[in-house]
Amino acid sequence: MKRSFLYFVLLIASYTLLFNACNTQKMETKGFEKASFPGGEDKLYDFIADKKKYHQDAVNAGVEGSVKLQFLVNTSGVIKNIKVLQPLYPSLDKEALRIMHLMPKWIPAQYKGRAVKSKVKLDIDFYFLK
Repeated sequence: MKRSFLYFVLLIASYTLLFNACNTQKMETKGFEKASFPGGEDKLYDFIADKKKYHQDAVNAGVEGSVKLQFLVNTSGVIKNIKVLQPLYPSLDKEALRIMHLMPKWIPAQYKGRAVKSKVKLDIDFYFLK
């Protein structure tokens, strides 16, 4: 009987912790501004288009699509820990990483008026002009 009661108490405690964690996560999204490229999204895509090179091996192979990336923008706006989440083609994956290393500092994410580090996901598209 004592053992059943103890399991019941642990179950309730676990549920309470999980519920509080979910509520905390929802509350923390209020007052949060995402990290952004200087000048906004249009300037980001202009930057990528200006720097992007479609490698001949990928053209010959007829490869089109997106390289999905994730990176960290620290409190100073510096991009770190760039990862390819979904590769497309080896030379295009390398090209996407090269572009990321050329990027200027970003405007860091803000939480309640203070700069905070944040993860950002970005797709770099490689499509033929038709």
